[in-house]
Amino acid sequence: MLKTGKPISEGQPFRRRLLSEYIAEYTLDNYVLYYDLKKLVKEAEYLRLECESYQKKCIEDASKNIESPGRISCCSVCHSPTAEGYTEVHIPWPSPAEVATAREGSLFSFPPTPPAPSLVAVRAMQERFLHDPALASLRARREKVQERFFLALEESYRKVKSFVVGLETKIMLQMVELHKLTEVKLREALPPDFIPRIYLQLECVRRYREVNLLAFRKILQKFLHRVACDRLGLQRRVRDVDAVISRSNVSLPTLDLRGIALELIGVYGTVHRVDHEAAVRGLGQFVRRSGVVRPRILPSGRAVFAAAISPLAPAGGFALRTLAGTRSRLTGKMLAELLRCGERDGPEKRGGGGGSSQWCDNGEIQVQLPGPLRGDDVFVLQSLASEEAEGRCHADAVMELLLLLHAVRLAAAAHVTAVLPYLAYTRNVASIAALAELIEVAGCHHVVTVDLMNAQVEGMFSIPLENLSPRSEFVRYLVDELREEGHDFTNLTVVAADGHHVGRAKDFADDLMAAAGLDGEAALVPVCTAVRWMAKKETAVEPPRGGPKDDPDEAPSTRGIAAALRRQARGRRAVILTETENPGREGLRLVGDVRGRFCIVLTTVLNEAVETANLARCLHENGAQRIVIVATHAVLAGGYRERLLAAPIEKIIVTDTIPQDDVLRDPLLAEKFRVLPIAPLLARAIEKIHTDNNLGTLFEK
Repeated sequence: MLKTGKPISEGQPFRRRLLSEYIAEYTLDNYVLYYDLKKLVKEAEYLRLECESYQKKCIEDASKNIESPGRISCCSVCHSPTAEGYTEVHIPWPSPAEVATAREGSLFSFPPTPPAPSLVAVRAMQERFLHDPALASLRARREKVQERFFLALEESYRKVKSFVVGLETKIMLQMVELHKLTEVKLREALPPDFIPRIYLQLECVRRYREVNLLAFRKILQKFLHRVACDRLGLQRRVRDVDAVISRSNVSLPTLDLRGIALELIGVYGTVHRVDHEAAVRGLGQFVRRSGVVRPRILPSGRAVFAAAISPLAPAGGFALRTLAGTRSRLTGKMLAELLRCGERDGPEKRGGGGGSSQWCDNGEIQVQLPGPLRGDDVFVLQSLASEEAEGRCHADAVMELLLLLHAVRLAAAAHVTAVLPYLAYTRNVASIAALAELIEVAGCHHVVTVDLMNAQVEGMFSIPLENLSPRSEFVRYLVDELREEGHDFTNLTVVAADGHHVGRAKDFADDLMAAAGLDGEAALVPVCTAVRWMAKKETAVEPPRGGPKDDPDEAPSTRGIAAALRRQARGRRAVILTETENPGREGLRLVGDVRGRFCIVLTTVLNEAVETANLARCLHENGAQRIVIVATHAVLAGGYRERLLAAPIEKIIVTDTIPQDDVLRDPLLAEKFRVLPIAPLLARAIEKIHTDNNLGTLFEK
């Protein structure tokens, strides 16, 4: 099972693949403890590197005190745990005759005198390694972490083994019950989805086993290459564990699952009177429509803009560089992989990934550029979103972005571009104007963002701003999903969440018809709009004191002015205020018919999901058959979880402009959420900007 070769990532690391492919009904608790094991591997690797660094420092210090002209660092003195038991070090050296022979015609000649260090100093250094308290403490800590890793690995193995046995036992019992039924009972007494559900369970068991085996392989690879690389005993132990897993029922099923699948296909074809191919197609459509085994995160390699990009410029010649902030680490790595430019990451922080900025324990942000950026074209990536798990708000992301931009400008970069997948503070014009000024003062020359809520934001920047649209990604994903389900695209309706999204809904409907190859009035995708009914409400206001009075001595020319002032004063007593009478879904009105339709609701930002949940209920009450939410940015604040789970929403399709790993860990939310990568779109836009090409060519048909 253990393979040293690294398979193709398909545009996403395994930790995201696990979130994408785990069966929500089984929950992550019944899978390999991959995230906990990965933390232990990182901790053990850190301690190994600390031991090696300490030993190297001791060798360098010892080499300065050796009287021999040769330095000890130039000879092959082993200081690994395997070689520490030796009390003498024998350094072989050729005889004078061998030296003379070698000098005559050999390509490799020996120096006239051996540069070997003093053996006494070598033995003293080895004694120091054996009795050094600091080194002994590091080794003891490393041993404890390694034992914790193997204990957690054993726990995961036993849990997965027990769970897969239970799943196979359940399938076996269902097959026993199926064998007791006659053809008449199968057709008349049982529900039509009885056989497809057993087939779906077979597919779930296969995916469960596949994902867990890959998790074991990945974590054992990491431990073997990063922790056990200097110890033969650990390497043997890892391979023994791998052999146990590969011989168990975690890897080898106890049932003939393929034979059961073929039997179910035959029974399904007999009951529904179809041939083998039609039975396979029908069962496959049931599995796809269930969405249980469908990936939740689309790999970047399958995105619309995921075309291969050649290296754009050599290092030192206006080279393209990317720097990622803490809120866009994964997107930055995917960008570097797509652009093949090499992400400029700083030193890795213990327990976290590499990057150009990191948060210190005192709450400050430390920016450390990994190397010279003089004359380069630098793209700084950061989503201006909060991070509840770390207790950081939008302002922290803004401050980190400003420090990164300032550091890049001081490093004499030729051109600095801020790539902001999610731009906060766009609801208020004054706030975004202040933020734009800060970004410009920090040294930014260009801004790239995704799907702005307010078109006025572009006018707040005095530097170029590019507003990208992921509409093509959403359209392609929906068309592919519906085609796999066998949908005929005849009852689709695009719903604008409010009046501001009507134009986007029309463009989305046009792209949807073009991507699906629809033409004619029968295949027209209509657009529906949700509007809120407003009611006028009168509020009594006390008249102002000291108002104008009739003056008998006033001139005729001033009588008109006095009358106007009196009318104004009387008008203040009954000020007409417009306010919402029904703030809930009762106040919503639909412009268009959604009865029996597949509704695709378009919105830009999904926050507390109050309006989205109310709109979904309104659509359901008006006869909508299926409801899918399409949102570019999933901020997800407040009580969004309860609202989205209670609403009649089938799927929620968002992008990863804001990381959604915490959402996908929730099995109930994972059944509804689908995440599309934004990195391919950003990569193509960066390529166009770096080569001074028009971004409009990205969206040409």
